[in-house]
Amino acid sequence: MGFRFLMDTAGIIDLVLGAMAMDFILTFDELIMESFEATITKTIMERIEGYVVDQTDEADFLEDAQSGGRKVKWGAIWLATPRRLLIVLTVLFIFVHLYYVAYCQVDPETNSWASKPLKLPNTTHYGLKNLITNMVPSAKDENGEDIWAWKPVEPVKPA
Repeated sequence: MGFRFLMDTAGIIDLVLGAMAMDFILTFDELIMESFEATITKTIMERIEGYVVDQTDEADFLEDAQSGGRKVKWGAIWLATPRRLLIVLTVLFIFVHLYYVAYCQVDPETNSWASKPLKLPNTTHYGLKNLITNMVPSAKDENGEDIWAWKPVEPVKPA
């Protein structure tokens, strides 16, 4: 498109100015690179070598052709899979599951998760054993009941 733009220019002065403007536009990315990039990035970019296609890959091409393209498809899926995201989501799922197992119970009436009843601890001193096992000796209140227990709300019946 730039060549066509220059060839459609009628005057020599306009041609020279157009060529200078096009040169500026084409070298603008290099100007940005020189101005804003760190020296380590410049060093890395200078040391990048061209990619040489290995001519011995014909066996891979034949194997892929025989598999109907499945090898390339699964290779592309493997490369495109965000492995860090999957690891983070797996760890998140595990810890949320551990939280529900430790601090919640399934309510048989509504078949949903609800908080376990809360109890007052016997003491405010927590030792290493309490830290490791997450077990705190607890007491009941004056009436011998839990301090707080979840109770399902009765659904409102229409009048």
